[in-house]
Amino acid sequence: MTELIGGCFCGRVRYELTEPPLRVDHCHCVMCRRAAGAAFVPWMMVTADSLKFTGDAPTFFRSSTQAERSFCPDCGTVLTYQYDGRNQEIDVALASLDDPNLLSIDQHLFANSAISWLEIDRHIPVREGMGEWLADDGLRVAESQTLEGSCLCEKIQYRVTGQPERAAVCHCGTCRKVSGGFATSWAIYHADRFELVSGRPRAHLSSKTGERQFCGDCGSYLFFRSLKRDDIAEIMIATLDHPNLISADCHLFTDSAPAGMQIQDKLPRYPGSIADGGAISF
Repeated sequence: MTELIGGCFCGRVRYELTEPPLRVDHCHCVMCRRAAGAAFVPWMMVTADSLKFTGDAPTFFRSSTQAERSFCPDCGTVLTYQYDGRNQEIDVALASLDDPNLLSIDQHLFANSAISWLEIDRHIPVREGMGEWLADDGLRVAESQTLEGSCLCEKIQYRVTGQPERAAVCHCGTCRKVSGGFATSWAIYHADRFELVSGRPRAHLSSKTGERQFCGDCGSYLFFRSLKRDDIAEIMIATLDHPNLISADCHLFTDSAPAGMQIQDKLPRYPGSIADGGAISF
C-alpha cells in the first residue's frame, strides 16, 4: 500500500492511514462547503481504526445532532467528518494529505447543492440519489444588495454589499491545505463594504503577507487579512448564504491544481498568482 500521511497546514495535527480508503468523494453539500470555505470538499472514507493521529489531536465539533467534524485549533484546517450512523467509518479530507495526487475521485455527492457557475470534474459520475447538476441562472448580486455569510456554527456572521472588486478560484497548495477543500473561491471588497456582524475569528499567520481567519468553535475558514492592505476585506465565497450570486473572474494557480482535476467552465485560467496571470490586480 502507498503510504498515506497528512495533517494540517501548521503541522500541529498529523495522521497516517494504515489502510486504503473505501472510496473518495467530492461533497458539494452546504455544510461541508461552509465548513471549509471551499467550493467542495473531497473526502476519503476510511475505516475508523485505520486513522492514527501521530501529532496532537484535532478539535472536535458537533456540526449537527448526527455528525461530528474536526479541525486544527491553531490553523483551522478541516480534517475529519464522522456520521453517528456509521461509527465504524470516518471521512478524512483528501486535501489534508501531504500528497493529494495519490488518490482519484470516485463520485460526486449532493450535485444539486453545487456552486452553479463553477464546473470542475463533472465527467466523474454523481452517486445515485445524490442530485443532479443545476444550470447557472446568471443572477448576480446587485450593486446595492447586501449578502450575508457565516461560519458553520453561526457564531461569526458578516455582511458584504454589492459586487466585489475582484473574485477568483484559487488552486494553490496553501488554500487547499488550509481549507481541506478544493477550489477555494474568494472575493475582495473595499473595507467599507464589509461588516463583521458578530463573533471574532481566530487568526493564523499563513505567510509574510497575510493571515487566515477561521472560527475557533467550528473551524470554518472565513477570511484572509492582508498585512499590506487594511483597506480591503477578503471573504471566502463558499461561506455566503447565497454563493451563486458572486461568480469568480478566473482560476489562479492552475499549475498547482491536483493532478487529474478537470476545470470545465469557461473562466480564464492562469498558471500562477494574480501578478503572474496579469488578469486581476487590486
